[in-house]
Amino acid sequence: MENIKKLLAGIFLFENVDSKTINACCELEGCSISEYSPGDIMQDYKSAQNIGLVLSGKATIISGDDGVIIRKLIKDDIYGVAKFIEECREFALTHK
Repeated sequence: MENIKKLLAGIFLFENVDSKTINACCELEGCSISEYSPGDIMQDYKSAQNIGLVLSGKATIISGDDGVIIRKLIKDDIYGVAKFIEECREFALTHK
């Protein structure tokens, strides 16, 4: 886990964030660190409920319908934000 915390400390989201705060973030409910092999599916759009951060390596976002490459991710890239924003918008519209 210490290696993960060091990786996080070098990522722009945690720039100028002290190690105590990074430790607290790693212990939040729902926070997990996962490793994937080439070809693994991290999540699909229909079931996506997470925002992810690429700590190392690379990943590709593809369209589930036709396999078209939408975006290539590298270290420090974030994924899942669009789905999160869409869900926040829907929540706001239904809870006025």
